[in-house]
Amino acid sequence: MHPFGYDSPEAMLQGIQEVSGQLYVDPHRRTEFKRLLNQRGEARDFEFEAYRRDRTQIWVSVFARSVKDPQGTVLYYEGNCIEITERKQQEASWKQQLQELQFEIDHKQRERQVAEIASTDYFQQLMAEADDLRNFDDV
Repeated sequence: MHPFGYDSPEAMLQGIQEVSGQLYVDPHRRTEFKRLLNQRGEARDFEFEAYRRDRTQIWVSVFARSVKDPQGTVLYYEGNCIEITERKQQEASWKQQLQELQFEIDHKQRERQVAEIASTDYFQQLMAEADDLRNFDDV
């Protein structure tokens, strides 16, 4: 079965009347894809989130190129598409883990900095003066 949930490429062509809304989760990605094809004549490893036929969302990576006649007129586009949903989910999981680790590292650094400040003579002197002021208020 085709990654987009159609039985064949022909069925997909017949089933999609409006590419931006029926295929692309973010229609701006289609604009970017078309820009690459027009400017460079190809799009390599172009990733976008797509709708399958049943409207579930998947991630795909596309390689496509323009096929032109000798005068430079585009005759058609050809390429291939692979589903990369699992890879994108794994990347998102790694990114989340990295953010959590960075938060933990930042927290540990702040704890260490506070401990370093608290151990200085100046801080200890300030704390003693604060205690003296509290004791003075109790009198």
